Amino acid sequence: MPNLPQSNDLNQFQDYIKKLCVERGWDKNSPEQLFLLLTEEIGEVAKAIRNHTNLHTQKHQDKAQTKAELASELADVLNYILDISNHFEIDLAQAFKEKNTENESREWK
Repeated sequence: MPNLPQSNDLNQFQDYIKKLCVERGWDKNSPEQLFLLLTEEIGEVAKAIRNHTNLHTQKHQDKAQTKAELASELADVLNYILDISNHFEIDLAQAFKEKNTENESREWK
Protein backbone atom coordinates (compact mmCIF):
# COMPACT_ATOMS: atom_id res chain seq x y z
CA MET A 1 0.00 0.00 0.00
CA PRO A 2 1.37 3.46 -0.85
CA ASN A 3 2.25 5.78 2.01
CA LEU A 4 -0.28 8.47 2.76
CA PRO A 5 1.34 11.88 2.10
CA GLN A 6 2.15 13.80 5.27
CA SER A 7 2.05 17.19 3.54
CA ASN A 8 -1.00 18.98 2.18
CA ASP A 9 0.36 18.99 -1.37
CA LEU A 10 -2.33 18.34 -3.98
CA ASN A 11 0.16 16.71 -6.39
CA GLN A 12 1.18 14.24 -3.68
CA PHE A 13 -2.48 13.45 -2.97
CA GLN A 14 -3.08 12.86 -6.68
CA ASP A 15 -0.05 10.57 -6.91
CA TYR A 16 -1.16 8.68 -3.79
CA ILE A 17 -4.64 8.07 -5.24
CA LYS A 18 -3.08 6.89 -8.51
CA LYS A 19 -0.92 4.32 -6.72
CA LEU A 20 -3.76 3.27 -4.41
CA CYS A 21 -6.14 2.70 -7.33
CA VAL A 22 -3.56 0.60 -9.17
CA GLU A 23 -2.84 -1.47 -6.07
CA ARG A 24 -6.51 -2.15 -5.38
CA GLY A 25 -7.46 -2.70 -9.02
CA TRP A 26 -9.67 0.38 -9.11
CA ASP A 27 -7.74 1.78 -12.08
CA LYS A 28 -9.94 -0.38 -14.35
CA ASN A 29 -12.99 1.87 -13.83
CA SER A 30 -14.16 3.80 -16.87
CA PRO A 31 -14.69 7.58 -16.75
CA GLU A 32 -18.44 6.93 -16.75
CA GLN A 33 -18.16 4.61 -13.75
CA LEU A 34 -15.99 7.11 -11.91
CA PHE A 35 -18.46 9.90 -12.61
CA LEU A 36 -21.36 7.82 -11.30
CA LEU A 37 -19.40 7.02 -8.14
CA LEU A 38 -18.51 10.71 -7.73
CA THR A 39 -22.16 11.68 -8.15
CA GLU A 40 -23.19 9.18 -5.49
CA GLU A 41 -20.64 10.68 -3.10
CA ILE A 42 -21.91 14.20 -3.84
CA GLY A 43 -25.35 12.99 -2.78
CA GLU A 44 -23.82 11.77 0.47
CA VAL A 45 -22.27 15.23 0.96
CA ALA A 46 -25.74 16.75 0.52
CA LYS A 47 -27.14 14.44 3.18
CA ALA A 48 -24.25 15.21 5.53
CA ILE A 49 -24.83 18.96 5.08
CA ARG A 50 -28.53 18.45 5.71
CA ASN A 51 -27.78 16.52 8.90
CA HIS A 52 -25.19 19.06 10.07
CA THR A 53 -27.57 21.98 9.56
CA ASN A 54 -30.61 20.09 10.89
CA LEU A 55 -32.47 20.63 7.64
CA HIS A 56 -35.52 18.35 7.63
CA THR A 57 -34.12 16.02 10.28
CA GLN A 58 -36.29 14.41 12.92
CA LYS A 59 -33.93 15.03 15.82
CA HIS A 60 -31.14 17.39 16.72
CA GLN A 61 -27.81 15.98 15.55
CA ASP A 62 -24.51 16.14 17.46
CA LYS A 63 -22.53 18.90 15.68
CA ALA A 64 -19.12 17.28 16.18
CA GLN A 65 -20.37 13.99 14.76
CA THR A 66 -22.13 15.56 11.79
CA LYS A 67 -19.07 17.72 11.01
CA ALA A 68 -16.87 14.61 11.04
CA GLU A 69 -19.34 12.86 8.70
CA LEU A 70 -19.33 15.86 6.36
CA ALA A 71 -15.53 15.95 6.33
CA SER A 72 -15.44 12.24 5.50
CA GLU A 73 -17.88 12.60 2.62
CA LEU A 74 -15.99 15.61 1.22
CA ALA A 75 -12.80 13.55 1.34
CA ASP A 76 -14.55 10.81 -0.66
CA VAL A 77 -15.52 13.40 -3.28
CA LEU A 78 -11.93 14.65 -3.44
CA ASN A 79 -10.68 11.07 -3.90
CA TYR A 80 -12.92 10.61 -6.94
CA ILE A 81 -11.96 13.99 -8.38
CA LEU A 82 -8.29 13.04 -8.04
CA ASP A 83 -8.98 9.63 -9.62
CA ILE A 84 -10.83 11.19 -12.57
CA SER A 85 -7.99 13.69 -13.00
CA ASN A 86 -5.49 10.84 -13.08
CA HIS A 87 -7.60 8.94 -15.61
CA PHE A 88 -7.37 11.88 -18.01
CA GLU A 89 -3.76 12.69 -17.06
CA ILE A 90 -4.67 16.13 -15.73
CA ASP A 91 -2.38 17.82 -13.24
CA LEU A 92 -5.15 19.09 -11.00
CA ALA A 93 -2.94 21.54 -9.08
CA GLN A 94 -1.87 23.15 -12.35
CA ALA A 95 -5.44 23.19 -13.66
CA PHE A 96 -6.54 24.86 -10.42
CA LYS A 97 -3.91 27.57 -10.76
CA GLU A 98 -4.68 28.19 -14.44
CA LYS A 99 -8.44 28.37 -13.87
CA ASN A 100 -8.15 30.73 -10.93
CA THR A 101 -5.68 32.94 -12.80
CA GLU A 102 -8.24 33.12 -15.60
CA ASN A 103 -10.99 33.90 -13.08
CA GLU A 104 -8.95 36.79 -11.63
CA SER A 105 -9.28 38.64 -14.92
CA ARG A 106 -13.01 37.89 -15.37
CA GLU A 107 -15.62 40.44 -14.63
CA TRP A 108 -18.14 39.00 -12.17
CA LYS A 109 -21.65 40.39 -12.10
